[in-house]
Amino acid sequence: MRLLDTKDTENLRVQEFSQRNIPSFAIHSHRWEEDEVTFEDIKNGEFKQKKGFGKLEGCCKRAREVKYDWIWVDTCCIDKSSSAELNEAINSIYCWYQESAVCYEYLSDLEEIGSLGQSKWFTRGWTLQELIAPRHLLLFDMHWRLLGTKIEYAAAIERITGVLRSIILRQIYPGYCNAAQRISWVSNRETTREEDMAYCLMGLFDVRMLPMYGEGSENLFLRLQQEILTRNSDQTLFL
Repeated sequence: MRLLDTKDTENLRVQEFSQRNIPSFAIHSHRWEEDEVTFEDIKNGEFKQKKGFGKLEGCCKRAREVKYDWIWVDTCCIDKSSSAELNEAINSIYCWYQESAVCYEYLSDLEEIGSLGQSKWFTRGWTLQELIAPRHLLLFDMHWRLLGTKIEYAAAIERITGVLRSIILRQIYPGYCNAAQRISWVSNRETTREEDMAYCLMGLFDVRMLPMYGEGSENLFLRLQQEILTRNSDQTLFL
């Protein structure tokens, strides 16, 4: 697992940790936008001119304020040129959000909490697991001002997403709901690549699959169904 050092945003660096030596870390949740800072950008020292640099500065600053030296950010902590690393990351992301000390949910299109449901963050496929998995999740507006916690806004988030409040609060686990319910949570969400609509569900079903971009969503969902059925015989999967 790679983590971003929060202590010096002028000289960003990413460090790799073995499973046994992962330190306490914060984790970032956001909606991908134009010109994000990538792993290659940090490796080459070409990140300050990217539009996404301000977002990284903000999450690093918030992490440092509460003494977290490390944060995981999907844009720059995965070497996407390595298919093996990308495969491992896609299959591990749900667990990483579960294991994080705190998740910073950055709502780049929100300026006040009253319009929470209008944020596009709630329309993206990958952000579903990023909402459910973390124990502690803090919501920030476009200026990195703290809006509150998912505990405080659980009722509103339930109305927006259709996800049970008890699951948002981690009082019960997603497996409490049948397969049809869990799949329904992504029915109004989108992903940039069609295959990601299946991959973003893997953590909610506790399954692992080899990512195969270009496979197409129809074949991929059949593969996902097969993996789910090896764990249980939930027939609502076919409703």
